[in-house]
Amino acid sequence: MNYNVKKIKTKDKYYLYDSVTSNILEIENSIEDEIDDAITAINNNRKLETKAYQEIIEAIQNGLIKKLDNSQCDYWFDENAYFDDLKNKNHLLIGVTEKCNMRCKYCVYGGHYKNERIHSEKEISYETTINAINLFLDNTNSEHVIFNFYGGEPFLKFDVIKKSVNHISHKVNDYTVVITSNGTLINDDVIDWFVSNENIHIYISLAGTKETHDKLRVYKDGINGTFAQIKRNVMKIKDKDINAYRKRLNFVFNIFSENQLFEIRDFWNKEEMFSGIENIPEVTMIDCLEDDGAVSQLGEKIINDIKNCGNPLGEYIHLLEEKKYNDIFVSYYDNKLISIHKRDTEDDRFTLSGVCRPFIHKFFVNVDGDVNICENFILENYFGNVNTKFDINLIKNLLEKYKEARKNICQECWARKICSLCYKDIFDRNGNINNVRALKLCDNEKEVVEHLLVEYCTVLEKDPDLLNHLDERILVE
Repeated sequence: MNYNVKKIKTKDKYYLYDSVTSNILEIENSIEDEIDDAITAINNNRKLETKAYQEIIEAIQNGLIKKLDNSQCDYWFDENAYFDDLKNKNHLLIGVTEKCNMRCKYCVYGGHYKNERIHSEKEISYETTINAINLFLDNTNSEHVIFNFYGGEPFLKFDVIKKSVNHISHKVNDYTVVITSNGTLINDDVIDWFVSNENIHIYISLAGTKETHDKLRVYKDGINGTFAQIKRNVMKIKDKDINAYRKRLNFVFNIFSENQLFEIRDFWNKEEMFSGIENIPEVTMIDCLEDDGAVSQLGEKIINDIKNCGNPLGEYIHLLEEKKYNDIFVSYYDNKLISIHKRDTEDDRFTLSGVCRPFIHKFFVNVDGDVNICENFILENYFGNVNTKFDINLIKNLLEKYKEARKNICQECWARKICSLCYKDIFDRNGNINNVRALKLCDNEKEVVEHLLVEYCTVLEKDPDLLNHLDERILVE
């Protein structure tokens, strides 16, 4: 078996990332061009009279770099404890409708992505919703549970949501209700219900500043932007109940480029719609990797129009140096870098990585009542239906099939311990392995991981303690 390291270059320095130990080792710039030859020589049992060779041998002797051992591929979790942990799940996500009153130009359900569903007229029945809630509660021991209503636009089914939450309130003492909405249908009835129920949290999606948002998040006519209506609704909440507005209203910004963080932060600080909200907004990147080209082209146009571009990573470093953690930049980059910061440097086995343990935290039910691992990974009726029969034991077959597929792909990959690819990147909707797609996504993932390592090392070059605030954060698995 060979040694497998990846050379990483920041603006000023070079590093080696070891695929087995996950150690990151700084190397002298003067020996950088000798590294590849040194690794090749070591793997072929040859000696070289170079400084790079000597330093890598020393790192090997100190256990900082280790040989690949692919004799056995293990799960990334304790298999014996896994089925006991299934009872700890605490999050039920219910797709109440596939209808939407908007047609966002980058929507994952807008027909631009091969492996995703598209908007339809399908919606859930109240009976199916109650069956989903009861099935979930029968399969969890968690003291606090989260119920998330998802669409389409979930407030198109406000009647079902309202009755379902009433049902939940009679069955559970400690719970949170989350509704992910486009914000346009939050009328007076919804507002009265929201402010009078302290368990309910609403998340509203935006696409940057008002100008950018109205280009991207439009009504069904494909023309009229939605920002003004969202603002009217939010201001009504603020006028109705300032505490509900401050504590239980949340925003998610979808962006094409990290350079948008500057204008979003400025927008967040100046726009009256956000004044007083306590929760830092979540920022997510719009995925263009597998679209049909339309979303990618749209993203390029938006990026070209961005004003006042700066250095987002540099701003993050500056905020950390000033200990100003309550900022959009810090929230965004913390979420990016935590997986690198908390990587496993203790376990040298060949283990798969980057994915959740299915059904440990989340349980997704679609409009038909089919049970799935999450809203992003849909297998047609694989685990059964809340209205008929549900068999969680089928997860054993899926996991084994996943391991067999990933074992062959990941065997000698330098990024295998910090990879974030998951089931949806390997399987199609019928549960079949799609190797062509998987290899394409693997190539992209390696680029993403290398960039993350560069950013991580760049931060620590400024001060090795700058990311210590992440030590206490829990990395969900």
